[in-house]
Amino acid sequence: MRLAAALAVLLLASPLASAGDAPSGRRLAPFVLPTPDGGRYDGGAHLGRDVVYLSFWATWCKPCKVELEALAPLYERLRGSGFVLLAVSVDGPDTVAEVPGFLAQHGYTFPVVLDSETELLARYNPKGEVPFSMLVGRDGTVHSVHGGYAPGDEVKLEAEIRALLAAPAEPRHRDGATIEGTESLRLQWLETDGDGAAEDDEVFSVQNKLSLGASVGPLRLGLRVDNTAYPGYDPEARCAGTAASKCPWRDDHRVERISLDYTWQGQRPTGDGESATKAEGGGTELAVTAGDFVESLGRGMTFSVRKVDELGLDTAVRGGRVAVERGPIRAQAFAGISNIQNVDPAILGTLDERSDRLAGGEVSASLPENVTVAVRASWLDYDELAGENTDAADWSVGASVEAARLGDIATLYLEGALLENLADRTSLVTGRTTDESAYGSAVYASLSFQAAPGLTVLLEGKDYRRFLLENPDQSLPLVYGAPPTLERNDQIVPSLANSSGGRVLVRGKVPGLPEHTELALYGNALFNRWAGTGEFDADETVDLSDDERGHSLVHLYAGFELGVQGVRVNASGGWRLEARNGTFGDAFTSDRAGGDVAFDRRLWHVEGELQVPLATAHALALNVQARVEEKALPPKIKGFEKVTAALTWSWSERLSLSLLYGLDGELATSTEERYLNLAGDLAFHATDWLDLRVFGGRNIGGLVCAGGVCRILPSFEGARFELVARF
Repeated sequence: MRLAAALAVLLLASPLASAGDAPSGRRLAPFVLPTPDGGRYDGGAHLGRDVVYLSFWATWCKPCKVELEALAPLYERLRGSGFVLLAVSVDGPDTVAEVPGFLAQHGYTFPVVLDSETELLARYNPKGEVPFSMLVGRDGTVHSVHGGYAPGDEVKLEAEIRALLAAPAEPRHRDGATIEGTESLRLQWLETDGDGAAEDDEVFSVQNKLSLGASVGPLRLGLRVDNTAYPGYDPEARCAGTAASKCPWRDDHRVERISLDYTWQGQRPTGDGESATKAEGGGTELAVTAGDFVESLGRGMTFSVRKVDELGLDTAVRGGRVAVERGPIRAQAFAGISNIQNVDPAILGTLDERSDRLAGGEVSASLPENVTVAVRASWLDYDELAGENTDAADWSVGASVEAARLGDIATLYLEGALLENLADRTSLVTGRTTDESAYGSAVYASLSFQAAPGLTVLLEGKDYRRFLLENPDQSLPLVYGAPPTLERNDQIVPSLANSSGGRVLVRGKVPGLPEHTELALYGNALFNRWAGTGEFDADETVDLSDDERGHSLVHLYAGFELGVQGVRVNASGGWRLEARNGTFGDAFTSDRAGGDVAFDRRLWHVEGELQVPLATAHALALNVQARVEEKALPPKIKGFEKVTAALTWSWSERLSLSLLYGLDGELATSTEERYLNLAGDLAFHATDWLDLRVFGGRNIGGLVCAGGVCRILPSFEGARFELVARF
């Protein structure tokens, strides 16, 4: 009875209860986003006038890059007929430095914008997955949406674009009213999460997210309502005498996100969508936000709050933000409290609210020769749980300079910041308060340049000392800074707060190959020194060269991307070593030094992906990731393997079926958990407004990292049904 009631409530709140056969009247709202060269691009200038294709991508997303390669010749064929291809990069502060070099390597001519906070992506695809694309007609109406990419998708896309270009349509004024929405419904049965506790097993959950947006002229209203229920689950009976953290499931119904945006422009951009005021001066733009929003200053060093979908993190600032742009000067300020996503999508458990007090701002100036300078600051006052004896806060100030298109071949970026961690700890025994405040600093630099046609080089360097903007009392990672890591996006970063090093990334396309054949090569070398956050006292100088408390790492990897007659092969591999400074040299050739384990971690890794187009719009893809690792558990050394593989068959854009396998030699406690991790995933793109997905089986958990933030995610054995409707 309780299950039926919960389903009825959730479905009645869903637009499916009244949705028609097509997303009629659904229009794309105007938007303005920064460009890699420091300008600003007004997408709204094309809505209601041109056929627009938005392709969301990232440098770390292999299928995204394959899709862009397929779209480039399509754009060249259609660009003069009223068609606009807009590539929207969702690279965060840790990988955005790779964007200019990637674009220069391939010589793409279509416009590219940066959605580093994933604000635009989240508006139309709350799950945040890429690749994701939207095709918009001349009247500003969304014609179709598509998630993922399979070889041959561009053939059908070109036919759709040509039909839209040929069809008569009444242009829509860019300030006309728009209404949009996304409905996400998830039904999940968790058989077990592999932690050995029975309290959190055999749990059924129903989660509904309804996102709505409405725009009228300069105003936009956004709303997201989350409803989560656990029918049949009685926490009092299941969790008697058990820690609350073992039973995080509680019914939860709330307005999770609400915002009101106002934008006023005193001067319209030029016809190509790029702001004229950046280069020519004049014109004024005012943007005001009240409610929930995401924010990132610079490269995320002084402040950054954004979605990290790989970790299930979705934190916003709830308060107010004002941004003013007058000619080459832009200023913005914000203040509010943290607003976490109260239902953790990684475990579907309910999290207690935390209200950290946040404030910050930035002033930037665009100078001649594509140079931009900026100064910024932030203040964070952390919310302490009842009974805690530490009062903590952080403040940070910083500045940056960016020079884009140096000699038309290079982009230079420099940023520095200072930080003070304020901490007063009161003894529970004596009542005496001790000042444990400490100062930190951060410096980051990147230089991306085109060494030759089709050959690009990225140089990055960093030096961070006691630089960490994080609530120290939060079990869920609640980090307010995301400085570049220099690491691969999926890499386990041992310590970002105390680290210093550099890397070089070289990418190149091989010239002179036969027609319909492309080959790109890349190689990366990273060296870094680091120390744990607790290795040095507050009054000590952080010495990363210390033999015992300091550590060093080297990571070398290389790969290739090959395309032949529609068949795509991507492969890479590398080697990584982490060790204490005192034994780093020994760790290259020996397991032990002076009787102790010589290294912290040592591993080989390989990754590969094969995409093969088949007849009549069918395609086959194989993806494999594997690593062989040794980890120090003094006085022992633990060696293990981890493998994940996915075999996917797809039919056009409508249907895909994946068989998943995982081998877990790290955390498994039985032969079954080690070898028998099998699952299936079925995705059905039913219509242009409805997607369905079914998952069943077991996948492995463990430590997952993205952009320098890591979480230990539980394994999952059970079944999941997901529905996403757009209107």
